[in-house]
Parts: sequence; C-alpha cells; structure tokens
Amino acid sequence: MWGMDSERDVATHPGPISRHVADMDRILVGPRGAKADILDEVRDGLDDAAEGFREAGCSALEAERAAVAEFGEVARVAPELQRELAVTRARHALMFFVFAGPVGELVSRFLWSNADPVAQPPPSAAFELAKIVDLAAWLPSILAAVALLVMGFCERAWPLRSGFVRCVGYGVLVKAAWVVVTGVSLSLLFGNQAIMMPSPGPESLAVVFTWSLWVYALWLAFGCLRAARAGERRSVSVN
Repeated sequence: MWGMDSERDVATHPGPISRHVADMDRILVGPRGAKADILDEVRDGLDDAAEGFREAGCSALEAERAAVAEFGEVARVAPELQRELAVTRARHALMFFVFAGPVGELVSRFLWSNADPVAQPPPSAAFELAKIVDLAAWLPSILAAVALLVMGFCERAWPLRSGFVRCVGYGVLVKAAWVVVTGVSLSLLFGNQAIMMPSPGPESLAVVFTWSLWVYALWLAFGCLRAARAGERRSVSVN
C-alpha cells in the first residue's frame, strides 16, 4: 500500500522542475511560440542539470530540487526572459509595419482608382490631406525597417528594454488612429463615403482586408504594451 500511495503522489503532484516551469509559464507574457520555446529551453536545461545530480548519487527528487536551486528562483530569472519576450513582440510589430505600408498603399490606390466619380469638385483641403497621407504612409515602414536593422546589429551591445517595446506599441496605436481618421476624412472631403463601405465585389474585399490588417495591428500594439508592463513588474518585484 505504501508503494502504491507513493506512486500516486508522484503522478498527482508534479516535481520541482515541473512546478518551476509552470510558475514561469504563469508570469511570462509574450508571443505564444516564443514563450513555448523559452519554456522548453528552461525545462531541457533543468532536466540536464537534474541528470547530472542523479549521476552524482542524488535521488530523483533531490536532483530536481538541486537543479532548480542552481537555476535560480523564478523572480530572479523571469525579468530577463520577459525582456526577451517583449523584444520579440516588438520585432513582430515592426516586421508588420515594414510590409503593411506598401500593402496598404497598394490597396488604397486600388480603392480610390475604382471609386465612383464625385458629383462636385472636392475642396482643395482634400488634395492637400491626400498628399500628406501618401507621404506619411511610407514613414512608419521606413522607421520600422531602420529599427529592425538597429535591433539586429546593436541588441547584444545595447540590450533593449521595456521602454522601447512600449514606444513600438504606442507607435502602432498612433498609426492605426491616423489611418482611421484620415481615411474617414478623405472619404467625406471627396464626397465618396462608399470608399469606406463599397458594394459587394473586389472593392469590398479590399476594405475587409484593410480593416483586418489594422485589427491585427491593434492586437500587436496591446501585446507590446502588455509585455512591456509585465517586464516592468518583474523588475520592480526583484528590486
């Protein structure tokens, strides 16, 4: 009976390594794939360390406890891992911007070139705003490409912190707000509200695609802000 109870305890109560990884899983915030990779690396490292302790003569439980103690408490290790996840989220957002600018410009030109003719000439302010929108459409893509290059070349020497990730998140929110406000303003100024909600056809698919892009952009933005905030909480709790 004692042996059966012992086996049942092992089956129902995870060991120190499993608990350690589970604690890490609960507090880390970031892209699912990147987070899973980090947790797999942590578990593999702990398993390797525990194997070394078992070969040195420790029992399985003692070996796992020793491996966890050697690795470090979650509160001590998590901030650096959270920083890595936050930077990964920011990198995803920047990569989105690199491609979203050209794609958005092509879709916008397609929509306006196929828009219905207006009944009366639009005001001059409409053309001035259209010029500004055309110029501003490429700026985030250029800045995102430069930021990615800087991250690639300088991240080892200059580790990026949560402030950078937060700036990326707010930048995405500003760009999304700019697209919505200017898009609605141009459609009203040119007297062609149908450009925002065209009749069924290729144009309507283009509009749905455009809005889907910016819904995804908002998801990236809030992901950056959540990851940055989690990193700050981890750092404060350690200090």
